[in-house]
Amino acid sequence: LLNPKLDEIPVFVRAGSIIPRQPLVQNTSQKPNGPLELRVYPGPKCLDYIYTDDGNSFGYKRGEYYRSELSCDSSGNSVKVTIAGGEGKYTPWWTSYNVVVVDAPKAPASVMVGGKPVSDFHYDAKGKSVAVTVPFAQNTNEVVIQY
Repeated sequence: LLNPKLDEIPVFVRAGSIIPRQPLVQNTSQKPNGPLELRVYPGPKCLDYIYTDDGNSFGYKRGEYYRSELSCDSSGNSVKVTIAGGEGKYTPWWTSYNVVVVDAPKAPASVMVGGKPVSDFHYDAKGKSVAVTVPFAQNTNEVVIQY
């Protein structure tokens, strides 16, 4: 959005960022409901991490946490998003990810999750984004979008 209207607030995000977003909660003791959204802005040095623990105790010192590396690679007419296998003994609240790749040049020709083609994805032409749901897994998972 190069010329926002006066009643709009632009948000600037560095290319190569992956921003996790959780559903709205009313307080810190409430468990979010729904998938963890990963907004992917392809670009150079596309690497980030997600981390969670119980938020109440020192259990993280005993390995009771969850940490996973997130990365993306855009080359030519494809974008690959990798969610690495997690480390730690804590099970996070989310059971799936909603991976949203921003700045999609056009509708994808194909979307693959874990090496298998999927047809259940959403292309937003106005917002120039592609969204696909990926189940949570302790092992590495990849999303590949071909344009």
